[in-house]
Amino acid sequence: MSKNPTLRKLIKLYVTAAINLVGNDSGTKFPSADWSEAPEFPFFFSHEKLKELPEYKKCLKELEADPVITSQLDVLIGIHSRRSRSSNAEELMMRLPHLAVYKNTIKFNKECFDREYIAFESALYDKNFIYEVIVPLSGPAFNEPIKVSDKVEICQVNRSDLSLPLKTEVEVKDRPYFDEPVWAVHTRYCLLKVVGDETRISPEGSESDEEIRNEANETIEQVLTCLRLLGASNVYAHTVIHRTKSWFFHDVRQYPIKYFPATQFSLELQKDFHKIFVKFWRNFQKQSVNKHKFIALAARRFSYAHERHDWEDRIIDLLIAAEAIFLSQSNAQTELNYRLKLHAAMFLGSSAEIKKQIFDDMAFAYSLRSNIVHGSTGLEKIIRKIKSREEIGFGEKYKLDQFMYRIQEYIRIAICKMIDLAAQNSHQKEVVDWNKLVLEK
Repeated sequence: MSKNPTLRKLIKLYVTAAINLVGNDSGTKFPSADWSEAPEFPFFFSHEKLKELPEYKKCLKELEADPVITSQLDVLIGIHSRRSRSSNAEELMMRLPHLAVYKNTIKFNKECFDREYIAFESALYDKNFIYEVIVPLSGPAFNEPIKVSDKVEICQVNRSDLSLPLKTEVEVKDRPYFDEPVWAVHTRYCLLKVVGDETRISPEGSESDEEIRNEANETIEQVLTCLRLLGASNVYAHTVIHRTKSWFFHDVRQYPIKYFPATQFSLELQKDFHKIFVKFWRNFQKQSVNKHKFIALAARRFSYAHERHDWEDRIIDLLIAAEAIFLSQSNAQTELNYRLKLHAAMFLGSSAEIKKQIFDDMAFAYSLRSNIVHGSTGLEKIIRKIKSREEIGFGEKYKLDQFMYRIQEYIRIAICKMIDLAAQNSHQKEVVDWNKLVLEK
């Protein structure tokens, strides 16, 4: 329901008339349907003839009669940390036709108008500015959008719709697929609107705003972590964009990504992945899981391991995750190496042979980690031992890689199993009774 139905009706009539006037003007330099090549495209609705339209005059009169709108015209407006001067009434009138222009095509687009008018009213009448966070992804080939929660989804966006394009202008012209949709994580948050030339910037307010932004970035990190825990090890973020869709305050912020691989590949996900992901996400967010801090630590370090340039950093992250999982909820401080590989074998192994494999693998992984962090001279010796016991697999050159991948899989499965156990047993103090587990097996 519109906040001002009369104004909405008059704006729609004016926008229609303005688009028809400009689109049919034989004196324009770019009379074609697509104005994307026009250098003055953002400004072509400043056409002086628009002011002569009866729809313009009626719309302007109603606009200036709304006290909420007039209080936000030609004034500093924004958030605690950043503000800009808003349009005056005539400048706003020149911008209104863009409500119905989709992809630079000079033709009234009803779907676009209905969608953008909601954003227009939100900018005017809401007490907050709505920021959306868009994180284009590479890697997984999703079968359908995933509504993760009320505020978070994995959906498709057009590259050309991003405020900060993923390609340069030259590449866009050479590659017609630039406008093809890409999968992205999308979330949103609100920041308090600050209006008035006399209102001072508040350091406390700026700090509060930054905390809200960081919470949104943490949510994105959790989505990536959950994707990796569910086997999408090739998922990476192209960029992290925070932006407003406000007509009165435009703010775009790009956050740096940690790592992006030189070699990318697509991974087809199973058909019911969206159901699996939502269930896993809900378990991951449960209080019965969050109260066990070691689970969050293990999941975070597991995800960090995917974003390391160097394999040594990767194995350190993986072993931090392993220690969090397999040495959790235990007061014993002795024989860490032995207890880690024993717990891993007992927790993950389904047969004596597999347990032996896991036990030996974790022993070598722990030795790698110890030699790296302590700067020992025996690192190359450990690597040679690992390579001597590895099967050919991907090839002689990749023996260390296949060993690392196996360690990564152990830890991934262990974290998923821990999350599942903690989610199911909400009243249980310990997720796993390691002494009981070892004795039983």
